[in-house]
Amino acid sequence: MTDYEQLVIDWAFLAPLEETIKGSETKGLRARWEFGCYLRDEVPRGVGGRGNVGPLRAIAAELNVSEQELRYRRQFAIRYPTEEKLANALASFESWFDIISRGLGKERPQISEPEPLPEGVFEVIYADPPWLYEQPGGRTPQLRAVELHYPTMSDEEIAAIEVPAADDSVCFLWATNPKLREALDVLGAWGFDYRTNLAWVKDKIGMGYYVRGQHELLLIGRRGDLPVPHEANRPASVIHAPRAQHSAKPDAAYEAIERMYPDARKLELFAREMRPGWASWGAVAA
Repeated sequence: MTDYEQLVIDWAFLAPLEETIKGSETKGLRARWEFGCYLRDEVPRGVGGRGNVGPLRAIAAELNVSEQELRYRRQFAIRYPTEEKLANALASFESWFDIISRGLGKERPQISEPEPLPEGVFEVIYADPPWLYEQPGGRTPQLRAVELHYPTMSDEEIAAIEVPAADDSVCFLWATNPKLREALDVLGAWGFDYRTNLAWVKDKIGMGYYVRGQHELLLIGRRGDLPVPHEANRPASVIHAPRAQHSAKPDAAYEAIERMYPDARKLELFAREMRPGWASWGAVAA
């Protein structure tokens, strides 16, 4: 048995901290520090292999955060090990983003600017926009785990993209439940009429202010007269697939689109990696 297999994670302690982090920017800073103290004291770096990959990955997957975010929290606790030093940090930095950028003794990973949009037009547009979220009540946007790996954009910036879609085309647009109205607006701004959606049901429950989310919607919009898929190539409206890291979407979504439109030119916007047979565009972490 490995050291990691013997490690018992105190979920009863960590889960409420994560709720606080997602619910309050101010209280969330202390909660991140307390979370980091737990990682510093209870999850030694040597456990689970190099870089503590084993337990960090388990905690990240369970709480739907990134491993890098957990490393930042642990570094926060290491750099400010006492209540007094924490108080100094909270007085010196305005936000978690500020702490990551200036207060941990190292720079954030650099984010490269996206290349120009590909030339030509495409019959299939597939997009997972980097939505900017606000806290309840319209308070200052909250720094989410994805924002440490991928630059967010406002709804207006996303809607203003000149999508190179053919006159007869289809758009598949990912929409989280809090951003459903905005996603429908973006679909319309890009020149598509909403038709239907697929639902991705995840294997683990996530967080949420009203309900704890376990699904995301893939909206489908149509422009012009692109024929509907052949009946034999129409997928079920529900995708059952595990939740992945850093807001990555399931391969089953790509596979469904490829079955629906096997001969169409396909473009993925905000792509995180290249996929054979597709054109890709998006900012990628360096």
